Amino acid sequence: MNVLLIGGPGSFINNLIIKLNKEGHRVYLLTGSRYEKLQYQKVFERYNFNYDNSIINEIFESINPDVTIFMGTYDSNFKWINEETESVKYSGCLMNILMGYAMRCQGRFIYLSNEKVYGGHHEEDITEDIPTDPDTFRGMAYAQAEEMCDSFRKNRGLDVVVLRLDHVYSLSSKREEAQRELVNRMCLEALEKKTVTYTEGREVSLLYETDAIESIYRIVKANDHKYSLYNISASKPIGEKEIAEYVQEVMGEDVLLKEAEPETRRLVLSNRLYDSEIGNTFFCNVRDIAKKISDKMKKNAYVFLNGEEEKLPLL
Repeated sequence: MNVLLIGGPGSFINNLIIKLNKEGHRVYLLTGSRYEKLQYQKVFERYNFNYDNSIINEIFESINPDVTIFMGTYDSNFKWINEETESVKYSGCLMNILMGYAMRCQGRFIYLSNEKVYGGHHEEDITEDIPTDPDTFRGMAYAQAEEMCDSFRKNRGLDVVVLRLDHVYSLSSKREEAQRELVNRMCLEALEKKTVTYTEGREVSLLYETDAIESIYRIVKANDHKYSLYNISASKPIGEKEIAEYVQEVMGEDVLLKEAEPETRRLVLSNRLYDSEIGNTFFCNVRDIAKKISDKMKKNAYVFLNGEEEKLPLL
């Protein structure tokens, strides 16, 4: 198949490229940037254009992709420093991408969303039929993006699928990446300050990057699918305190736990719909991955403590 990937550089998209190449697909890449030196895994052809460029229509026409995957909420081109401004940019870019895709009216379009479309405390696992309730501008932009995708699906009869991933984490390769995600952030704090801060009462479910990629790929290769929105979650609730204890264990006995102000906040997506149709793909556990993150940070402390731009191997 011809697969068009859309997104800025990072571990997630690069490991997705590796997976698609391994499975024998021809991978094209739209980077969303004119900067040619951004680091990606090898693809068949690469396009260095911003998402608001009119040439996107020509790119879709030239490639004629069987599947298009927009990294969406995991696209590193969006920095979210000013959430209000970035929300407008995000919506405009997605609209232009969807317009380019819709002009062909064929192939599957996969948009990657995440748990930020919900806020607050949810006593039960969140199923796809529960309305979104974001509590940030960023979350609102993500929720509106899901609605935009669904609108194109309904009004144009297109094969558009939204995959809502639940708290994805990975082995970060630099300080900036580590600060964005809970387990990596805890390990970085332990490396830097010899403390691990957690909030009693917070509960999440963590999805390791390789498991997320395998789940995405099952939708890529599926001949058909019953629904247009799937939660993808490990659906294994874990408290921040328990994660902090794992990090303390792997980072060293001299690391101290530090409790922040308690907050009752549970946010776990239900994986039942995806599991019933596609099947479960989750193999990694938090304790094992925390050990890998710890080992990597200790080995490359100069990168994580000083923010050095050192290229590290993908794991």
